[in-house]
Amino acid sequence: LAYHALLLGGESMGCENIGDTAWDLIVGSDLVYNEAGISSLPEVLAGLLAKAREGGTVYYAHTLHRFEMADEDFLGNLASAGLDAREVREAGVA
Repeated sequence: LAYHALLLGGESMGCENIGDTAWDLIVGSDLVYNEAGISSLPEVLAGLLAKAREGGTVYYAHTLHRFEMADEDFLGNLASAGLDAREVREAGVA
């Protein structure tokens, strides 16, 4: 089992060859804070998943409606990057 720690306490932990790794699973939460994240995060995720052995998966927790129009732009950019975004909620939670 191989793992990569990207950030720990704000310090890079050996990310020099991150694009050379076959990422099958990526987990993230609330990584979009501005226009740069809205436009670049989907491209980065798609690029990291490009070498996945069997399609790869991203689990990303995103707080909706924090910034006006940001959600629609972010979801649109995910689609443009070839990523399929699906909203997942706990049963019975609105």
